Amino acid sequence: MKTTRNTRRRGGMLAGAAIALGAAAIASAMPASAAAPIHYSFDLKGSSFIKAPNGTTALTGSVEADLDVTKPADNVTADLTLNPTKGNFQILGILPVTADIAFVQQGKTTGTYANSELTTDSKMFVKLGSFNVFGAIPIGGGDQCQTTQPSDIVLKSDGKFIPSKGGTLKTSDYSLSSIDNCGPLTGILSLFTAGSGNTISLDLTAKA
Repeated sequence: MKTTRNTRRRGGMLAGAAIALGAAAIASAMPASAAAPIHYSFDLKGSSFIKAPNGTTALTGSVEADLDVTKPADNVTADLTLNPTKGNFQILGILPVTADIAFVQQGKTTGTYANSELTTDSKMFVKLGSFNVFGAIPIGGGDQCQTTQPSDIVLKSDGKFIPSKGGTLKTSDYSLSSIDNCGPLTGILSLFTAGSGNTISLDLTAKA
């Protein structure tokens, strides 16, 4: 009986040791915990050319970005903030119009950083608070005046982009959809704002 108990005890100890060794082997085979994304903050300034009304608007704002260095692609997520601005445009090619403009981000900006090159994709609604002919005569706009669809804005670095310093980002083209809820002249205003061929150029500077 005593021999049987000893045999069982030794068997239990050996089984426990085998389980412990197996767990250790599995743990050692697992990859190390992924590194936390690196956070970068940038100030930005630049401009956007709007083709339909043949005008340019100045842009300022900021970017709060996270770079996941464990991924070779789709490794950037960011919050892109563009401050409210004004644009000087022309309707019918002769009427000067000043517009209050706000870009409203939809979801996160996503992208890829590799080989010192950055490509990002942002979805933005464009809100138009006012349209004023000669800077003084209101002809449309309002809190609900905006594009009916978000613009898909793809920015690519022009030259090397260094996350610790910054760089220049440009679009080759982005489109503005028709606008809605801008007052009695919405249809006419939409004809002179919607369309493709618009561009953006931004200089990003890393915050100290």
